[in-house]
Amino acid sequence: MAHPFKHGSAAHPDLIERILLELADERRAAYQDFQAEEALELIAWLHLAGHRYTRYSRAAHRLGSNHWQSIEALAESALAAGRHDVAVDVFRAADQPGMHRDHLRRRCLALTGVQLDDGAPRLRVVDDTARSEQGW
Repeated sequence: MAHPFKHGSAAHPDLIERILLELADERRAAYQDFQAEEALELIAWLHLAGHRYTRYSRAAHRLGSNHWQSIEALAESALAAGRHDVAVDVFRAADQPGMHRDHLRRRCLALTGVQLDDGAPRLRVVDDTARSEQGW
């Protein structure tokens, strides 16, 4: 997505964010998920334009891992401003099941040096042939 707020700051960003959130809710209620996601993505770009770092992770959480370009743009913006903590928070907030989760985890490691992990226990192979042979 091209940066829609690139050429000038948005006046009244809080109002614009509220309108976009309402639009996203309305679209989702009407089963128009694509349009709802587009509205949420616009919020991320709104915060990018205004360098509203305190809003980056919330925007990333709303997007999840399906919008990798917006997530990377938020993280790179934070890093450019020397806000490593915000960049990591952005990747953590977006670290949700979705199409680009693995890609974003790799980008987080490459850009921030932080390895994201879902904390789920790893499966292990157990050989229980001895049990079945003994009738357990």
